[in-house]
Amino acid sequence: IGEVFSKPVMDLISSHPKAAADYLEYRREIESIAADYAARRATDDDRLLLRGIVDAMQRAFETDDFKREAELDVELHSTIGECAHNI
Repeated sequence: IGEVFSKPVMDLISSHPKAAADYLEYRREIESIAADYAARRATDDDRLLLRGIVDAMQRAFETDDFKREAELDVELHSTIGECAHNI
C-alpha cells in the first residue's frame, strides 16, 4: 500500500481511523461498479488476461510468495478497471 499512496495520504490513513474507514468504503463502492462494468463489457481477450492474473495469484499463494501475490492483486484491480472500458 505504501507504494500506491503518497506520504500525506499514508499519514492520514494511519493516524485517523475514520479516514481509513472512509477510504475503504469509497474503494468498495467504486470497485464494485468497475467490476460490474467489466463483467458486462469485457472482451474475450480481457477475460483471458484476468484469468492469467488470477492463476498467477493462486500460484503465488500456494508457494507463499506474498510479495508477488500483493503485486498481482494490484495488477488485478487495475486490469478490472481497464476491462470496464471506461476512460
